[in-house]
Amino acid sequence: MVPAKTTWLGELQIPNGSGGWLTTNPNDFNATLEAKNKEHKSLIKPTIRLFKYWNTTSGFPFESFLMEKWVCGLSFWWLANQKDYFLAVIDNLSTNSSYSQWVNNEITRAKNIVANVRGYEKDEMPVTAENEIKKLFRL
Repeated sequence: MVPAKTTWLGELQIPNGSGGWLTTNPNDFNATLEAKNKEHKSLIKPTIRLFKYWNTTSGFPFESFLMEKWVCGLSFWWLANQKDYFLAVIDNLSTNSSYSQWVNNEITRAKNIVANVRGYEKDEMPVTAENEIKKLFRL
């Protein structure tokens, strides 16, 4: 649930994370999300949920709705399962000079963990890979 208000023009606005309001049309985005999810074997919505969980455990570096839109704009070619989709999202994160240092640190931390997971999987160390991925969610 996200708080919302209606403008005098009838537009819907939600908090933008910095004290202001962002105009949105959730029905338009919902159609985009549904189409993307269907196109990708119903793996987009759970990927977004995992990404939101990571965002929560990382101290909310990103605004939730913008994260959803960003994920829907990514390409997920030749990926087979939920793990691959989620790791692809982390792979697509980039540090940015406009972000605060702690946000860049969280992105770097996540990318390093994913690189470690892939290394452990390549070395046929699935238990170690699983323990490493738990660090991503601070478990």
